Amino acid sequence: MPASATRRRASSPRTASLSTPRALRAYVRAHPVVAFTKSYCPYCQRAVSTLRAYARRYGTTVRVVELDTMVPARKGEALQRRLARVTGRTTVPNVFIGGEAVGGGDEVEALRAGRRLGRLVKAATGTRRTTRKRTTSRVPAVAAKPTPSTLYLYHHTVADYVEDILKKGRLLPAN
Repeated sequence: MPASATRRRASSPRTASLSTPRALRAYVRAHPVVAFTKSYCPYCQRAVSTLRAYARRYGTTVRVVELDTMVPARKGEALQRRLARVTGRTTVPNVFIGGEAVGGGDEVEALRAGRRLGRLVKAATGTRRTTRKRTTSRVPAVAAKPTPSTLYLYHHTVADYVEDILKKGRLLPAN
């Protein structure tokens, strides 16, 4: 394997060295929202889905580290033990917002229900909530002064349209 491929893999977020509690803390501080999960866990999926919805509102993403898909497998197990030492939590999901451990799936849901999750994500990103532009109507607005091209909208018959054009052009006397 080429040396450049080895360097690239070693620096990727999935395989980055999180071998010490200090490196783990630095990783979670570097990203606004981090979730340590397992791919088959329904609680993890629900928590990540909720976190992604809130992160999207504030223009950020959720860093998801799936412990069960790390290669080799013992690396994920070691990282879960390290998380337990740092947070006191042995289960997944293990969620960090703004560098602070907030808990697992139940805690994320409680924060959402208590309307505190948005505030935490906002504080972690340091940005304002992004909103989508609302469109009032898909029908184009009619010009204040009708033009010949839009004039037909005001008339029911072709004869009225022609008559109006002729009056505008002073070809017919105005009544």
